[in-house]
Amino acid sequence: MKYFTRLRVRRVYKWRGEPLSFNRKLKTCEYSSLSISVEGLPRTTVISTGQHILIEGEDEDNPYVARVIRLFGDESGKQKKAVVQWFVRVSEVPPSKLKLLGREPHPQEIFYYQGRSCDDEVNAESILRPVQVRHLDGAAPFPDSDDKDTLYVKLSWDSKTFRVVDSASAEPAPASSPPPRPKPSLPPSPPCSPPAAAPASRGPSRRALPTPDPAILRKASSGEVRYSRATMSAGKVATAAEAESLHSATKLSALKCLSAKRRNASNASARRPESARS
Repeated sequence: MKYFTRLRVRRVYKWRGEPLSFNRKLKTCEYSSLSISVEGLPRTTVISTGQHILIEGEDEDNPYVARVIRLFGDESGKQKKAVVQWFVRVSEVPPSKLKLLGREPHPQEIFYYQGRSCDDEVNAESILRPVQVRHLDGAAPFPDSDDKDTLYVKLSWDSKTFRVVDSASAEPAPASSPPPRPKPSLPPSPPCSPPAAAPASRGPSRRALPTPDPAILRKASSGEVRYSRATMSAGKVATAAEAESLHSATKLSALKCLSAKRRNASNASARRPESARS
């Protein structure tokens, strides 16, 4: 029996051209494009704002899908960041929610993500390559093609419902007029952070206090209650939306971990003596 393993490649990321602007307060430079090259290969891939891209994730066969909104980094060029618009694959939607489609999803179908539970700032060195994304009208049939390099978007997904998305949202925006985004920051962070809940700034501004469970109150008064995480949260079971919020946060943490591991492995390979490599 033969076993096949994927060859790990070392990618080199460099900014292309001069910075478009410089933020003196945050000490960040904004760029229009990024080049990606692979050691030992002459070809260079260029990533520009407005392009759809694949981002490294846990599943090598189904990387995350996004569109580049902004590219920026620090003065030294060591930290490279991208602000993206996420798209969601069928496998990222909870199975119970897929029933809301009312049909079988297409294997190459993705959804324009309009939820607020996933950070839109990623490490630019987690970008793998560009990908072709085509917008289709809601009533239009999916193309009868075996092309695995083209993805199709008809609907948006906000963690609760599917809606028809217009071509202006799904198609790349003109490079000359990017949509306004919050000012980016470059805080130091550990290479591999554990999954965490979504940032409070991206969630609802206020959340109502949970209603105490009468049964728990009666047990508490009689001394029968055993405190646990469930009772401390008023006995409420997490909703599907909360579970998906955690999934989205885990999605971002996972790609940061993988990107950091790949860079560390690449650096170790670069420091290895020539005699050891041969």
